[in-house]
Amino acid sequence: MTLTQPEKDFIPCLRAVDPQSIWGAAVHNVLNDLTPFKFRLLVSELKSQDSDSPDIMLKILGTDCHSQLKKL
Repeated sequence: MTLTQPEKDFIPCLRAVDPQSIWGAAVHNVLNDLTPFKFRLLVSELKSQDSDSPDIMLKILGTDCHSQLKKL
């Protein structure tokens, strides 16, 4: 199984996340050992966190990345 084009398009956005935060470290850990399963699990976790704290996720991801997350 491979990533869809929207998923692939989201990767550069994720690479820009600050690795010094807890979420940033999690994002970069997945990107450093990328598999479709791990990527989709990360997206699911990011979406869940966004449901709980959208302001925090917006700050962590940035506007463009946050928008892309919502479309996945």
